[in-house]
Amino acid sequence: MEFYKVKLQMIKERTVQTEQDISAPIDAVRFINSIEHYDLSINERVVVIGLNSKNKIIAYSEISSGGANSCEIDVPSIFRFLYTTTANKFIIAHNHPSGDSTPSQRDLDVTERIEKAAIIMGLHFLDHIIIGDNDYTSILSYKINKERSE
Repeated sequence: MEFYKVKLQMIKERTVQTEQDISAPIDAVRFINSIEHYDLSINERVVVIGLNSKNKIIAYSEISSGGANSCEIDVPSIFRFLYTTTANKFIIAHNHPSGDSTPSQRDLDVTERIEKAAIIMGLHFLDHIIIGDNDYTSILSYKINKERSE
């Protein structure tokens, strides 16, 4: 039987200077839009932001890019990225090129899968944010508000 010895390592694509910490969803939106311009993108894109225990950004990675209406969020690739960094907290964000930041049922379902996986992996999942035109939605806040109204 053949098998491989595998080594995961992080390759720095570029260095970004920021002293910004993430204390609210808007901080993450501002960071992403200043670096990657998700608010202007015509394709759906997904980014993971890794944070340290003081909510300082230590690394980020675009883990997926799709078409105008959808993009696959591969949950295992989120955790592969995080384990190559020293992040113990993270935020997921993606854009809706339509401009409407309302979460779809698919967005809510993948957020739940990420929440469950983060617990198992011992990482703190802070939020999943959808970026629209001059707007954003924190899915975790959206879920809390929806539960209160029911």
